[in-house]
Amino acid sequence: MESQYFFDLPAVSKMLNISIPGLRIFIKRGELKAKKRGRCYFITKKAIDEFLEPDSDPGEDIEDGLTVSEYSKKTGIPEPKVREWLRNEILQGVKGHRGRWMVDPKMIKWWTEIRTAINPKKWG
Repeated sequence: MESQYFFDLPAVSKMLNISIPGLRIFIKRGELKAKKRGRCYFITKKAIDEFLEPDSDPGEDIEDGLTVSEYSKKTGIPEPKVREWLRNEILQGVKGHRGRWMVDPKMIKWWTEIRTAINPKKWG
């Protein structure tokens, strides 16, 4: 069994030249895996390596998928609501290897049909 070494945030901050608040953002987004013990985060060498060079899984992304921002601009739905709908599986999409959502382009047509059904005169 291989032993794992853990690094605390100040050590990782120095290694990667990223501020500690910046590291916390990456951890919160799921882009950097960390274990929390009490009030401290600890990160393995493997997690750092995956963060720097994530494995790419070609089946993970939707072909011609839309980012949350692109989908929001095309539909007028606020980005936080798009993310919530993706998490709750109201919208179809996948979460990529860096924790970023990609929305299935078919969801543009779905939204057009929904808003027309809700109020055809307003959206007509």
